Amino acid sequence: MKTFVLVLLMIGAAAGLILQTSADNQRTVPFTAQIAGVDRAGFPYVRLQLAGITPIAEGRLPVVSETLRVTPVYSLTSRGTVDFNDPATVDNLEAYYLKPGDTIQAVLLMDSRKADGTYYITQVARMNEDGGQIISQPISAVRTDKTRYALGEPVRISLIVENRTGEALTLQFPTGQRYDIWAESTGREVWRWSRGKVFTQAFTSLTLQPGERRVFEETWSQVNNDGKQVPPGAYNIFAQLTTVPPRPTPVRTQLTIGSGEPVVKPATIGGIIENIDTSIGQVVQISGTYLGWRPDPNYETCRLGPPVTRSDWAIKDDTGCIYVTGSSGLSPTDDYGKEITLSGIVRRTAEGQPYIEVQRVLTNNQ
Repeated sequence: MKTFVLVLLMIGAAAGLILQTSADNQRTVPFTAQIAGVDRAGFPYVRLQLAGITPIAEGRLPVVSETLRVTPVYSLTSRGTVDFNDPATVDNLEAYYLKPGDTIQAVLLMDSRKADGTYYITQVARMNEDGGQIISQPISAVRTDKTRYALGEPVRISLIVENRTGEALTLQFPTGQRYDIWAESTGREVWRWSRGKVFTQAFTSLTLQPGERRVFEETWSQVNNDGKQVPPGAYNIFAQLTTVPPRPTPVRTQLTIGSGEPVVKPATIGGIIENIDTSIGQVVQISGTYLGWRPDPNYETCRLGPPVTRSDWAIKDDTGCIYVTGSSGLSPTDDYGKEITLSGIVRRTAEGQPYIEVQRVLTNNQ
């Protein structure tokens, strides 16, 4: 049964034809050559001028002059876009990064000559002076600010990316996302930084100069993908650049979340709401006025109504009003207006309403 490969030719800087060719009928010749010229269009399309072309095995190359024009083969999806998940495409992405003077090894599709004399090539690899393949990948590492954390304590994570080559290194990304970070326990993912985030659906790039280092920092609030506090135990933190394939291997570090009392941070309601993205999952302490079932309608977070159950109650301080879910031990009517201090975990509903999951409530005369 015949298989088919979709290929796309770039003519100059303009998009070219989408062609279909039978792979079974293609005559191929592996070869080495030097890059004499590079004509790039939008990533990953490029046309190369080759010189010093030498077949690796038996076979005759169609060289009618000292140079040959070629372009790499890329598989396409059903929508006509480049399929970066196809190994045939991945093998050829190196072609886009080539520079004049580089030496390559590739396979020429003998029957693919086009009207302008350009041929298609595949299995493109850049070679060093000893004939070994050069892998153009940065060095990455992931670090946390500590190795042991109390329950509820923020985990600050740094992904370090460094170019240790002697030339500029340009990384290509299929979307606006440049990296991902996730946590695993006993081999199972419990949290992923990118979960629920929206990224620009367009190619982006990042160029690192020789010796340049970039550090990407994020914070994990110890909540899992369902928004709940993870239990004590050992966790692996992974990080990976989300370049077009082949992506660099994920890097890993380890940490331990302790079984002691959670870290409780004094907070204001306004501060929690203003910094809700970093507050979620944090154990906080709030002092304010108990409002029972009569929230202050002047604040949007309390105008939305109870977030979890009809028994949710409200607390107010000088900066805002917020709902609390869980038993207060107080009467919603008789204890209205009492000054209280509570500790609890900051949560947010699927609709975006912040609230507190109560752990403890004290009246200010206790």
